[in-house]
Amino acid sequence: MIHTRTFATDLHARDDSREFTGTLVPYGQQATVTEFGRTYVEDFAPGALAADVARAGEVELMALHPRSGAEMPVGITVELLDTPTGLDGRWRVSETDFGNDVLTLVRDRALRFLSAGFAEGRNQWHTRDRVTRLTASLDHAALVRRPAYTGARLRAAQGRHDPLLLLARLRLR
Repeated sequence: MIHTRTFATDLHARDDSREFTGTLVPYGQQATVTEFGRTYVEDFAPGALAADVARAGEVELMALHPRSGAEMPVGITVELLDTPTGLDGRWRVSETDFGNDVLTLVRDRALRFLSAGFAEGRNQWHTRDRVTRLTASLDHAALVRRPAYTGARLRAAQGRHDPLLLLARLRLR
């Protein structure tokens, strides 16, 4: 089963590049999660995703979280770096019409947050409603509008397109 979590991060994108950087998963930051009718507090332990650094190129970049498996990626993960504070990364958006739309939304700050799709590994339950993810395996990274974790803010250069129009086009795909 793939779980999804969105983190606030500083996302950096330059006008002259198709790449951006940010923190995909902050370590030690608590968030309240509601899924399957249950609410609990979750955080990721330092190094919880360190095993994914070597397989960065296998972690797809999605415009939104996949729902059916039929969605196409918008780019690739170029690099993952495990730090004491979180899993940082660098992503490249593919040069397609869809990729151009998504990159414009990132540059215009209409899409400002990263979200991780992951499979559970080992967990430490402190109480019935408090868990630390000791290990997990990334399935994908996604760009989204709202964070579950407050540490995922993006900084991007000003774009030249109407972000609301592009967001509407993104939803229609």
